Formats: sequence, C-alpha cells, structure tokens
Amino acid sequence: SPDGTKLVSGGYGSGFKWPAYNNPGEMLVWDSVTGTKLLELKGHSKGVNIVIWSPDGTKIASGAGNPFSSAPGEIFIWEAAHGAKIMELKGHARAVTSLNWSPEGTKLASASDDKT
Repeated sequence: SPDGTKLVSGGYGSGFKWPAYNNPGEMLVWDSVTGTKLLELKGHSKGVNIVIWSPDGTKIASGAGNPFSSAPGEIFIWEAAHGAKIMELKGHARAVTSLNWSPEGTKLASASDDKT
C-alpha cells in the first residue's frame, strides 16, 4: 500500500507450486509488519501477473492471463479495505502483463501480450 502498512500478492495457484495460493487467480493482502493475512481476493479465472495499489490506497488493480495461451486477459479493480470487486475491464486479447495508475488515481494504463 502507499503508506507501507499492507502488501498484496498474486500468483498462479498450487499448480505452479506457490503454497500461499489455493487456486489460480487468488490474491492475498498482508499486514506488512506482522505478516498476517488480512484479505483474500478471488475472482480471476487465470493466474495473476500484476497487482498495483491506487495512489490513495483505496483500490487495488490486478491483471491476469496465461502468457502461454491465446485466451483473453482480465483486469479487475478491487476495493482495498474489504476486498470487494468493483469493476472488470475488458479489451485485451491476451494476458495482461503491466498496470499503472495515473498520479491522481483516476485512470489506469494497461499492457498485454497482445501488444496493446
């Protein structure tokens, strides 16, 4: 998080030997001091490639998709305090590989294996 009190992690699930994740597409929010798991964010149908906090710390954006597949990528926006999915952005034909918020947190840039 921007204030350094929390971390968010995402991955590909137990199929890729990531022990903290039960299923592909899950993300976890952690207390950065104690290491306590605070939230589970579930909803992506594919492995998570990128997670990023909004500048004000109220939202988390996540990008997913299998880089070895031609399936469409996924972008979700989450409410950071309770983990509710508040938006899904569609448009990438392949895995989402990069995300970045604008400084004021009102826009989100994305990049994908589809070269957009």
